[in-house]
Amino acid sequence: MVDSTQDDRIVSAVLLIPQVWHYEDVPIPVGRVELVATHRDYRRKGLVRAQINAAHQRSADLGHLMQGITGIPHYYRRFGYTMGVNLGVGMTLPLFRIPDRPEGETSPYTIRDVAESDAELLYQLDQFRAQSAVLSLIRTPELWRYEISGRDPDEPLHMKLRIIENAAGQAVGYFAIRASIYENYIQCFSYVVGDQDSYLGPLLEMLRDCKAYNDHFYAEKPAENRPKVLHFDHSIPDTVETYLSYMLGRSATHPYAWYLRVPDLVPFIQQIAPVLERRLSRSHARNVSGTLKIAFFNLRGLEIRLERGQIVGVEERAFDIYEGDTAFPFESFLNLLFGHRSGLEIAQAFPEVYFNSFSAAVLDALFPKGRAWLIGLA
Repeated sequence: MVDSTQDDRIVSAVLLIPQVWHYEDVPIPVGRVELVATHRDYRRKGLVRAQINAAHQRSADLGHLMQGITGIPHYYRRFGYTMGVNLGVGMTLPLFRIPDRPEGETSPYTIRDVAESDAELLYQLDQFRAQSAVLSLIRTPELWRYEISGRDPDEPLHMKLRIIENAAGQAVGYFAIRASIYENYIQCFSYVVGDQDSYLGPLLEMLRDCKAYNDHFYAEKPAENRPKVLHFDHSIPDTVETYLSYMLGRSATHPYAWYLRVPDLVPFIQQIAPVLERRLSRSHARNVSGTLKIAFFNLRGLEIRLERGQIVGVEERAFDIYEGDTAFPFESFLNLLFGHRSGLEIAQAFPEVYFNSFSAAVLDALFPKGRAWLIGLA
């Protein structure tokens, strides 16, 4: 927005970034809202609300099924968002806990810098990794080429990308390290190993490489002033987190979260129906039939009709407050939808949540708790 009385001075701005995320293996068109800012002299005049509304309309026009934003605590709930999947640091590992390679021992792995020719490899590894995530963002080869050679190495969001090769010279995975001249930290995220190896195989070599990079990047600082811990993103696989916890890693005690918004649940559920049907088929609720009625305490609700484990109908309609088989206040249903919280965990936070026996069993099968792998584009 501009102030026409001040020579069209820009006083407030919102950015919408079209992206494609994945719900397991189903692509989801997403509008990422970011860089929301208003000049101090123009705040509390409704400028952000007007622009968020415009961004939502533009996102709908582009066919997006949801929106996401990383932002300040609580603020974006007023625009229909909920904090839906974990964001930021998930675990920290003291660098001194990373063991050096024993003298005389050779490693079956080699770690090298990424090359622009690796863009397709990174894309394929991302596709494999996304199979085990509830919600993910897969960088295309074009985006990987930008990450490899398009960014200024001194900018805060620059990633140091490293390729892991086995003894036969085959690339089996990659990881990204982020350090910054503007901060005093080192972070490892997107540790990805493909189907040719185990996450545990190259893990120690990856950790040693991060530790060496820390010493190199901050070489001009006295040793006592360099980062002492390695941060890991919430997206690291469960197996890796368990391994690190036994190296005396410390999990985040108060994890932050992405804000997520789904303006219309009907097309979203229809889009992810193949995933939901697959989950049912692998559960003890397979071949279930019935109508699951989900109330939202706003006199509206969602009906999902099931026939022998297949979703044959999804409808939003008017709901009496006690008509549902289950009910969720505010946008808390999204926490279940994206695997961020179990139904029981949501009920512990919101006493008005309720389930009958049918909804409790079916929702557990449809929406199991799981992790997102959402390293956002920026």
